[in-house]
Amino acid sequence: MKCAVKLAWKRFLSLKNPPISKEIYCLKPLFSYNRYMKNFLALLLFLCSLQLFSQETFDVYDGKVIRKISVIFDTKSQAPDETRSIQDRLRTKSGDVFSSSTFDEDLKTLAKNNRSVIPQVKIEDNQLEITIYVYPKTVLS
Repeated sequence: MKCAVKLAWKRFLSLKNPPISKEIYCLKPLFSYNRYMKNFLALLLFLCSLQLFSQETFDVYDGKVIRKISVIFDTKSQAPDETRSIQDRLRTKSGDVFSSSTFDEDLKTLAKNNRSVIPQVKIEDNQLEITIYVYPKTVLS
């Protein structure tokens, strides 16, 4: 960077009638850098806003009664024992009043032992039907 500024300064001094003042001429590389930085920050802000608005919050379901909780354990065998085991580990139960903090803890607990956990919540007759899709970690043998 210093070499480029020195070279530009030598060219500027060699001109008899400089087209612009020397202060602006020296700051020109900084302005082009700022333009790229502004574009980068605008893109970063846009991506962060997309992430913020794409997250589903479960606060709107607080206080509603849970009609049914289904766990779909995605394996080749579709073992009912594993599905029952997962339902027993959940603190959120059918017939209880929904709490977003408890449900969030349940999802975090399931996510520790599995590759992916995807909840789906539907409202029917002012009651909730919750379906949790659980994708186990791949085990190489």
